[in-house]
Amino acid sequence: MIFLGKKESTRTILDVFEDQNKKVEALVGKEFAEGTLERYKTSLKDTREFLNWKYKVSDLDIRKIDHEFVTEYEFYLRTVRNCANNSAVKYIKNFGKIVRICLSNGWITVNPMVNFYLPRNWKCWQQKNFQLTGLPK
Repeated sequence: MIFLGKKESTRTILDVFEDQNKKVEALVGKEFAEGTLERYKTSLKDTREFLNWKYKVSDLDIRKIDHEFVTEYEFYLRTVRNCANNSAVKYIKNFGKIVRICLSNGWITVNPMVNFYLPRNWKCWQQKNFQLTGLPK
C-alpha cells in the first residue's frame, strides 16, 4: 500500500520477534532476567520451526496472524514440540507480546488472541472436555 507517497513496508512475524529479542537482550540485568531472554529465543526458534512445519515458509506477513494461527501454534507446541503445559503457556504468552507490539504500532488491527483460552491444567481440561463431548481420552 502507498500512503502520502510512501510505500508501506511489509513486516513479518520473525522480524518483529527478532527486534523484540534484541530489546530484551539489551535489558537483561535491568528489567529482564537471563531466563526471560532464553524463553524469548526459544519462542523465536519454535515460531520459525512452526512456520516451516505448518505453512512451509521461512517467515510470514504479520497481517496473516489470525485466531487459527494461534491455536495451531499452541497445538504444535503441545504435540510436535511436546511442551509441558507451563512451557507451552509461557511460549504462547511470549508470542502474545509480539501480537501486542503489532497492535500497538497499528501493523495489525485485529487481535488474533481474542477468545484464545489457555487452560491452566491441560490434562485436566482435556479430560473434562473429552468426557463432556463423548470423545475418547
